[in-house]
Amino acid sequence: MTELLLRHRATLFRLIGIGLIVGAVGPRYRIAALASGGLSLGSLVVLANTISTSNDALNRVARVDIGLLSALVAVALTSTRKQQVPEAAE
Repeated sequence: MTELLLRHRATLFRLIGIGLIVGAVGPRYRIAALASGGLSLGSLVVLANTISTSNDALNRVARVDIGLLSALVAVALTSTRKQQVPEAAE
């Protein structure tokens, strides 16, 4: 059962990773890609904190997801800041 859940999570990460790559290349899809990535990472962190039977492996994955979520937020802020700053006229 655990292996099935891990494979499912890996498949989800592949799909979201493809979306993030598409969002990096095409600004049109960027907000949707960042939102889906944040939702995916944030949901595990929230769910891991709501269950009473936690273990070291789950806590480690939750910590990694918090780090990845922080990086995703930094990318989102950088991306939106670049879109808001007008380029200087030559």
